[in-house]
Amino acid sequence: MTIHDDVDGRQDRIPLSVEVSRTPARSAGGATVALGMAMGAAVSWSIHHSLLWAWFHGMCGWFYILPYALGWTDQWEPPQ
Repeated sequence: MTIHDDVDGRQDRIPLSVEVSRTPARSAGGATVALGMAMGAAVSWSIHHSLLWAWFHGMCGWFYILPYALGWTDQWEPPQ
């Protein structure tokens, strides 16, 4: 701790360290699901150009992405 003289001559104590509250880290599973949803919506939009289909395929997540990732379909090709 250090002492700091105020303008009025009063002495206030200023802590050198501050306690930071720690929140639990998010699980990797939640981030993985969110990534699958975002990728599903993006791939669907690039194919169908429809918000309804993008929303639906986003909800499907990795189940929609998996065939494209494994090369089971020729509908979508990544940009060159």
